Amino acid sequence: MITEGFEILSELILRPLPMPKTRWYQRLWCRAAPWKRRIVRQFELYQTFAVRLGHNILEAPKGAIIDGASTPSQLWSWLGSPVDYLLEWAALHDPGYGGTLKWLVIEDDGSRTLKDYSKKELDDLVLALVPHYNIPPVKAWVANKGVRWLGGGAYKKARASNSTTE
Repeated sequence: MITEGFEILSELILRPLPMPKTRWYQRLWCRAAPWKRRIVRQFELYQTFAVRLGHNILEAPKGAIIDGASTPSQLWSWLGSPVDYLLEWAALHDPGYGGTLKWLVIEDDGSRTLKDYSKKELDDLVLALVPHYNIPPVKAWVANKGVRWLGGGAYKKARASNSTTE
């Protein structure tokens, strides 16, 4: 896990995408059963977003679609809203699930090599933000475990759709 040397190399600029159209009964269902909510606010990266973590540079490409942190609304007051400090992590995490994130490792001689990353490494990125944002470790642990335990389906779906489009 990378914990040293966090630096934002390019500003995070997002463009909100239109909310999907819903029928009255879908909105009613979302209010009656919030755990079944499928209406997700999405954003598009307006420019490439890059950060440095130690000897690694992570670049999320322009045009990548992110949905912020998929935090249940019941936890927003404690953990943070989907567009709070977790948004920068989601801007790296979501393109990583889709396979479009570039993870470059800077070697000792200054050369850069493209790294193949795993789901666990993507999920652990939230732990790298702990010292930068002064996130209490218990909140980072909850966010990390939540995405690790509940993100498997999204990871497999994103990777499958990415492999069929190539």
